[in-house]
Amino acid sequence: MKKSIILSTLLALFTFSLPASAKILELYLQPQVGGMGGVYSQKKLPWGDSDRALNTEEDYFILHRGGFYGVALGAEFMFLKGQLEVNQSFKQGGVSSTYVSFMVGLDADFEIDKEQVWTLFLLGGVALGTVNDSWLDKEQPQIAHEDLDAQIALVRVGVRYEYKLTNLIRLSLEGGVGAHILQLSQKAANDEDSQSSGVHAFGQVGIRFVWDVFGGGQNAKGEDEE
Repeated sequence: MKKSIILSTLLALFTFSLPASAKILELYLQPQVGGMGGVYSQKKLPWGDSDRALNTEEDYFILHRGGFYGVALGAEFMFLKGQLEVNQSFKQGGVSSTYVSFMVGLDADFEIDKEQVWTLFLLGGVALGTVNDSWLDKEQPQIAHEDLDAQIALVRVGVRYEYKLTNLIRLSLEGGVGAHILQLSQKAANDEDSQSSGVHAFGQVGIRFVWDVFGGGQNAKGEDEE
C-alpha cells in the first residue's frame, strides 16, 4: 500500500511537470538573425577585492554591439535544455566577431493554441568571442588563442514566441537579457584591466526546424498526417 502511494505520487509529479505541449524530447536547428549588445558595464564586482576596478572600456558586448546572423542547435528534454550557438556579428564599418556559446538550463512551454507557443527560459553557460574574422582567412580556419577577444561566463533569461508553419517548421521570435563576466584573452589574468562584467540584451528572429522525437505525428492544425 505504501509503495503504491509513493508510485502514484511520483507519477502525478511527473505528469504535472510536463510542459503544456506534452513535449518529451525535441531536437532543433535554427538559422537566425538579430541584434545583441551590452547595456551596462559595472565598475566593481560585488565580491572579491573592492579596490580592484573592472575594465568597462573593453567589455566584449559593448565593443561588438550590433547585428548578427548565425545558427543555434539544441535539444529540449521536458523542461531541460542544452544549446550550442554560433553567431557572426557585424556593424557599420565592417568590424565583426565570431561568438560561440554553449548553455544549459530550464525551458517551459505554454501553448496558446495548436499553432502558437510561448516559452520562458533560463540558461547559463560559457562563450568565446573573437577579436575579428581574421581566423577565417587561415589556410585551415580555426580559432587560436591569439584570435580570441574574451572568454565569457553568462546567464540569460528570456521569452520566445513560436508560430508553427508546419509540423517541422516554425517562425521563432526571441528576446531577453543576460548578465556576464569575462576574461579578456589578450591580457594576463592578473592584469588590473583583464576582467569586465555587466548586463547585455539580445533579440532575434529565426526559422526553427524541430524534430519531436516522440511526437504523435500531427501537423500544426492538429490533424493526423497520412
